[in-house]
Amino acid sequence: MTSRVLSTFSRTKILLLFLVWIVPAVVAGFGVLLVPYAADPEMGYGGALLISLAHWAPWVPVTLAIFAVSDRVPLERGRVARALLVHVPLSVLTMLLMISLIVAVDYAMGIIYPGRSIESHFIIQLRGVAEFELVFYWAVVGAHAAMRWHERFVAQQAERTKLEADLSDATLRALKAQLNPHFLFNALNSVMALIDRDPPAAQRMLVRLSELLRTTLAATDAQEVHVAQELELVRRYLEIEGIRFGDRLSVSIESDAAAREAVVPALVLQPLVENAIVHGLSRRPGPGSIEVRARSSGDTVVLTVRDDGPGLAIPSTRRGSGIGLGNLRARLERLYGTAFELAVADDPRGGACVTVVIPTARVA
Repeated sequence: MTSRVLSTFSRTKILLLFLVWIVPAVVAGFGVLLVPYAADPEMGYGGALLISLAHWAPWVPVTLAIFAVSDRVPLERGRVARALLVHVPLSVLTMLLMISLIVAVDYAMGIIYPGRSIESHFIIQLRGVAEFELVFYWAVVGAHAAMRWHERFVAQQAERTKLEADLSDATLRALKAQLNPHFLFNALNSVMALIDRDPPAAQRMLVRLSELLRTTLAATDAQEVHVAQELELVRRYLEIEGIRFGDRLSVSIESDAAAREAVVPALVLQPLVENAIVHGLSRRPGPGSIEVRARSSGDTVVLTVRDDGPGLAIPSTRRGSGIGLGNLRARLERLYGTAFELAVADDPRGGACVTVVIPTARVA
C-alpha cells in the first residue's frame, strides 16, 4: 500500500530539507560569537556561519540516503529486528562519517587548535558530538517511520471512504431496483383488471406501459436525475392510470423553471403518485384528483403529491411502512443524511399530502 514516494524527492522537498538543516547551522554560527574559536578568536559571524553550514549541510544527502535505506528496511511493526540489524551499524558508520567531515572542514578552515593533530581533533569530536550525531540519525529514521505511517493512514482512509461510497451506491441501487418490479406488478394488475371489462383499454394501457418501461429502463443507471425527467415519468404513469380510471381521475402537474432544473433521486415521485392512487383515489367512490407540484425554495426543491382521498383517517402504508415510502426514505437518508424532509399529512382541503424537501446543492 505504501509507495516509494519517500525515496523520490522533488526539488522543492530537497530545498525544504536543506532549510531544515540550515537552522542548527545558523544557531551554531551565533554561538561562535559568544565562544570564539580558539584558533581564530577574531572570526566574525560570516566565517562562523560558513563553517557551520559546512558542518550541517552534509546531513541533506545523508538524510536522503537514510530515507532510501528506510524505504527498503522500514522501522515498523513486524520488521523491527531486521531494521535494527541494518540501522544500528549504519548509524555508527554515519556518526563516524559526519565526525570525519567535521574534522576535515575544521582542518581546511584552519580552526584546529594550534599543535593539535587531526587524530587528536577527531577523538575530541568523537567524545563531544558522537551522541548528537547518533540522535540525529535515529531522528531521521523516526521521521521516515512517521511519514510512512501517515502515508499508510491517508491511503487507508481513502480506501475506507471509497469502500463506504461503493457500499452506499450498491445499497442505493438495490433499493432503487426494488421499485421497478413493485411498480411493474401494480401496473400489470391494472391491465388484468381491464382485460375482460374493456379489452381496447387494456391494449392501450399495455402500449403506454411499454413506453413507460422503456423510459424507466433508459434511466436505470442514474441515481439522480432532473426534476423535469421525473415529471415526465409521472405524466406517463398517470396516463396509464387514466385509462384504468377514465373520467374518475383528474391530474394536475405544475412546476417552476428552477425546480425543473433541480437534481433529485431517480424515481422519487413515482412511488408517491402510486401511493396516492392506491390509498387515495382507489378508496374514493367518485371522481378524484392527483396534484403533483415541484417548486424551488432557496437552496432546496420542494416536491408535493396530493390526493383528495380519505386521508390518513384510514390506516394504510401512507405512514411510511410500505415499499414505496419506506424505500424512498431509506434512499433519501443514504443520499442526504438528515438534510431532507419527508412528511405525510392530511391536507386541509381533504385527502392526504406527501411533501419531500431535498437540497439542491448536489450535482447529477
